[in-house]
Formats: sequence, C-alpha cells, structure tokens
Amino acid sequence: MSIVNIIFKNRYKLLLFFILTLSFILRFYNLGYSHFYGDETKVFYIDKTISASNFFLDQRKGPVQFFVSWLTEKAIGGFDEFYSRIPFALIGWVSIIIFYLVIKKLFNEKIALISTFLYAFNGFYIAFSRTVQYQSFLLLFGFLAIWFALSFLDGKNSKFMAISSAFILALAHLTHYDAIFFDIAIMLILIKKISYAKRNIKEIIKYYFLPFFIVISLFYIPYLIKGFYYSNTYNYVAKRLTGSEYAQNASWYTFWAYNPNILWAFLLVFVLPFFFKKTTWSRKLLLIWFLIPFIIFDYIILNPGTHIHNYVIPMIIIVSLGIYDVYLLIKTKIYRLIYLKFISIIFILIIFTDFYTFVPGINNGYPWKDSRAGLWNISKINKRFHLFLYGFPYQRGWDQIRDYVREKGGFRYIYTNDNEILAKYYLNGIAYSPPGSNYLPQYYIHIENSQEFFDKNPDFINNLNINYTLEKEFFVNGEKTAGIYKLIKK
Repeated sequence: MSIVNIIFKNRYKLLLFFILTLSFILRFYNLGYSHFYGDETKVFYIDKTISASNFFLDQRKGPVQFFVSWLTEKAIGGFDEFYSRIPFALIGWVSIIIFYLVIKKLFNEKIALISTFLYAFNGFYIAFSRTVQYQSFLLLFGFLAIWFALSFLDGKNSKFMAISSAFILALAHLTHYDAIFFDIAIMLILIKKISYAKRNIKEIIKYYFLPFFIVISLFYIPYLIKGFYYSNTYNYVAKRLTGSEYAQNASWYTFWAYNPNILWAFLLVFVLPFFFKKTTWSRKLLLIWFLIPFIIFDYIILNPGTHIHNYVIPMIIIVSLGIYDVYLLIKTKIYRLIYLKFISIIFILIIFTDFYTFVPGINNGYPWKDSRAGLWNISKINKRFHLFLYGFPYQRGWDQIRDYVREKGGFRYIYTNDNEILAKYYLNGIAYSPPGSNYLPQYYIHIENSQEFFDKNPDFINNLNINYTLEKEFFVNGEKTAGIYKLIKK
C-alpha cells in the first residue's frame, strides 16, 4: 500500500491529530507567562488559619477547582503560575477528545471533526484552559456525562453506563452551577430511553437519579444548612441577574473579545441549513440544548459574562452540521473540492488569529491595546462594556515589583490602578489602601494597560505628579510596564 493510500485511508485520524497537536500548543505554550488573574487567586487556599473544610464550603460554587488547586499546592509546595495551571490546561485539552467522541456518537465522524475544530480553536475554551478556573473541569465532566448517557441509551452495559453518567454529572455540579445546562442534553437522552420502554423509568431512578443525588448531597446539604449559599451565592447571582454594580454588557461583544475575527460571524450563516434539513431526534436535542441557555443568558440574565459559552457549545455543533449539510448539497466533485478549500482557509485564519490572541511572544498587546496580526489590525477592547477577561497574555512585572518591595522594605500602604485582588496577592502582607477625601496611600503602583476594565480614580491619577514622585520603573521585554510612586512629604 502506497503512502498516499495510507494517508487517504487515515485522513480523519490525521486531521484529529492535527487539531489535538495545535490545540495542545495553544493551551500549554508559555503557560506560566501571565500573572495570576484576580479570580485565579481566589481559588488558592492561602489563609491557613481557616480550616480546609471551611475553605471548601465558604465559596460561591462547588469544591472541585479548589480541591484540584489544593492538591497542586501540596505537590509543588506553593503557588506557581505554570504548575498551578497545568491540571486545568490538561483537562481543557482532554475535553476536546471527549467532545469529539460525543459528537461522533450523536452524528458521525465528519461532523465530529468539524465541531471539534470549532470547539478546540474557539477563544473561550483556549482562555479557560490557560487559567486556574473551573470551566475546563466542568466541560470535561459535562461531555463525559453525555457520552455515558448516550451509551446508556444504546443499551450496552446499561447499569454501568447509567451510574457512570450520574456520578460524572454530579462531579460537574460539584464544579459549578452551569452544569445544569448539561442536564438539558442528558434529560432529553433519558426521556428518549423511557420512550423505548416505560420499565426504564425504574432503572433510571435507581441507577441514575439516586447515585446523582447522593453524590451532590455530600457537599450541597452542609453548604445549604450552614448558610454558605445565602451568604456567598445568592447575592452574587442576584447581581448578575439584574446587572447591578456592573457596566453595560453585550454577549456579542464578549464573544468578539475572545474571538477577534469577523470569520466567526460569517460562520453563523451555516446555522440556516440546520432549519431546512429533516428533523431528527439528535437535531431536536441540539436545538433545545442551545435555545434554553441562549434565552436565559441573552434575555433574562443582564450580565452573563463568559457564561454565554454554555450556548456557544451547541451553537458550534449546529454550525458544523450546517457546514456538512451544504457539502452534501453540492453534487459536483470539483465544486465540493472548492468548497472544502474555502472552509479550510477560514479554519486556518481562525487558528492564525488564536495564536496572535493567546500565545505569549506572538501576542503584541491585545486585548489591552491595539494589536496587529500580520496585515490585520485588531482593536483593543472597548471599556464601555463590562468584560471578564481571562487567559490572555498578561505580564506587567508584578513579580519584579514584589521582589523590589521585599528587598527595600518600609512599604506600609499601597494602591494601584490594576486589579486590587491581583495586587494583594503579589504584595501579600502590605496593606491595600485606596485614596480617600483626606488620605493618600504611602505608595502608588501605576500599571501600563492595566487588567482593570475601567479607569480607576481619574482625579487621583491626574494629580499624581503633584503628590507623588517616581521612585522606580519596571520593564518587561524592554517595554515599560509599571512604575512605583512615593508620596511626597509635605
């Protein structure tokens, strides 16, 4: 057999290998480059005066991400930008494989490859994999739970498949409340199972719902009884629902911030063929899986932030079906070849944009300043929108600042235009004191293109040279990124 025949015979496996290889690079290359984002530091068990059990309970969500970070801390003896992120990057990458298996079981190998490409190279899922955040584990558990539920539907080793799906879905719920959107797909699968025979109801209750509720109750019963839900979660959810204390939010702009390529908007055209194709059970499942989170996040919750990714997942699959449906409509071989080359160019440009957006050393400032990807200019984010930004290359010299402060000593009160939680983490032990009407902090640390999505205290910044003197500047790769200013004694 010639090499050409071998390649042709294994072309789908080679394409999957290509997707997995490039997506691995995007998730792991220079993973420790960026400073921790504020929300990442909230995952760490830093204050050891609090018992571990109280730390795990005193959160806004389930314990999985906190437990993983706790294990990593034990393994490496502390917190490190690279090693702390490895479990999340690895799980984010593995979720691509499981996603492929789910779509292959629901549809076929070709649709699975298209869907897997769009999932692997969507900016949300690259960014989530590059941060110490729950999303990677939630996605893996959600996809795994669906795969086992589909296997349960097939009827092979049904008890094992049901219990496995229930257990893994419970882990998803112990990761984040967003697991409820995976419940949609799984409930539709279970309803389909019941439609085969009513006797399956007892099997589902015994081998699915019972194990599921037993596992989640181990955490959520004490969480509710001890009042952590009401003190931590209730008010937070209410604020996101009403949009109070947040700036303007636009889901389309959040998507654009993570995927700054107009080609993603063009791909939405392929949603249309979905509605002209004969409806099947799997397509109905997909549509319901998309519509429920879409309505919730775009019409009910006023500040959904990156949680819109919950409907991006089924949307990606719908787009993939559309791309494949159009391919099937083309009957002439030469036109099919032209169409495939056209789609391939779009996909290559998406990968190209991903590298300029998320890879340190290639990224040249986006999203905090105007950037350039080859001949294409990428505008910095518009700060009139409230954005939650994670996973982008962000290095402003906070490690240098920390070393300088420790070496010099005498720092009692500091303030910065950067993220407050970030500053408190890197300058642990030094009081953080915002300026007041009759008070100015001893030191001010000014960060160029700070992580904050809004400009803090413009009046204070405008009068900086009147009240402070520049003490030290910091540079990253030859570019000034920060300066320490000391209060002038008067």
